[in-house]
Amino acid sequence: GSQSQVTKLAPAGALAKRGDLIVELDDSERVAALEDDRLEVEQIQEQLKQAETELEIRRLQDDVELTRAAFQVRRAELQVRRNELISAIDARKNILTLEEAGARQKKLQDDIKNRLAQSEAELAVIRERLTKAQLDVNREQRRIADARVLAPISGLVSVLENRSGGRG
Repeated sequence: GSQSQVTKLAPAGALAKRGDLIVELDDSERVAALEDDRLEVEQIQEQLKQAETELEIRRLQDDVELTRAAFQVRRAELQVRRNELISAIDARKNILTLEEAGARQKKLQDDIKNRLAQSEAELAVIRERLTKAQLDVNREQRRIADARVLAPISGLVSVLENRSGGRG
């Protein structure tokens, strides 16, 4: 898609063996683009590592919060067991505390589930960006390889002039 200058050209009538260089195009723009693409791949890989690490930290924090919520529910259940021995008002408080702890635990579980789904979606987007960047690197490597034309068979080199002046 871009214009390239010929940097090497075998002379017309020269004997070329299979694999000899016939034409070499200036690939400096492609090399620069390849380096940019490689840098982008490295940056995305670092973003992916960071996101995975943050997700693991968040999972561990969520586990701690879930354990804490489970203990609060269990404590409230034990308090409710004592209801026969305490006043009706205190017994009602224990029941309300148990219901509240259960609701908090359920909400926490739902929040964690939603956060996890969101984090997994963000990781999928980063992985997709990484795949695209790696494809860009591969494409640039192919373009650089295509900038060198080697003789497919042994024979004489024939160079045709471009008489159209680049207009066709």
